[in-house]
Amino acid sequence: MNGSARPVSKGSRPALRVGCVPYLNAKPLIYQFSEVWPEASLILEVPRRLGHMMDEGEIDIAMVSSIHQMHRDYQSVPHIGVVSDGPVRSILLHSRVPLEELEKVALLEDSMTSCALTKIILEEYYGRRPTYYFYHLPVEQGLFLGEAALTIGDPRYYFMHPEQYVFDLGEEWKKAVGLPFVYARWLATDHVDIEAVTPLFLEMKERGCANLDRIIEDTPKTRRFGADFIREFLTQNVSFDVGPRELEGLETFFNLVERVNERAVQEARHPH
Repeated sequence: MNGSARPVSKGSRPALRVGCVPYLNAKPLIYQFSEVWPEASLILEVPRRLGHMMDEGEIDIAMVSSIHQMHRDYQSVPHIGVVSDGPVRSILLHSRVPLEELEKVALLEDSMTSCALTKIILEEYYGRRPTYYFYHLPVEQGLFLGEAALTIGDPRYYFMHPEQYVFDLGEEWKKAVGLPFVYARWLATDHVDIEAVTPLFLEMKERGCANLDRIIEDTPKTRRFGADFIREFLTQNVSFDVGPRELEGLETFFNLVERVNERAVQEARHPH
């Protein structure tokens, strides 16, 4: 059963440093942050940077890429994450050729979870072993390096370059594995009292999901990226509850990451 918020007394709200991604898919999770948790400070950064800040002790708790939980002893806030159970529209592989023909792929290093998911889809389910490159936005830079380029976080990229193939990695994962995919979770360092902060995160999530109209109103729009698209994205493409199926999907992802990494090590030791 998903958790629900319970009242938190002012004295039990710790003054922590909280990091979150600046993407639309996380806005409901930090809704009215300063009102719910005025003692805390909020830092917005890309997932990879947030993970580095946690490792360096610069922040106490953050919405970071799921893969950052592997081989680390961080605590996780229960019941909450950024999840899709099918098309996600914001983790996309833009390609000039079908997936079955890919030889060179440019990965956006802002999120190692999305990079790992790309490798799993291509290697485990399409039988490809492309060469990977890292790049920084704009996406044209990635497509200069490879036949395909990964974009994350911003569903506006869904409308870019309509002459190209656009593969939704949430949809590809669901077709291949049949489980939801957890892109990010709240992780905390060991000195954080998870029982004390969990109700605060649950309250922000509940407020955010109850005020999607306000979030949509405050989100910049374009002709294609309008209110209807944003509403569909926030209500049908992403969800924010982590339960048993989501945890099963996360464990499956971790196992597949290990398999892909082990194969890469073996191939490096024994090149053809």
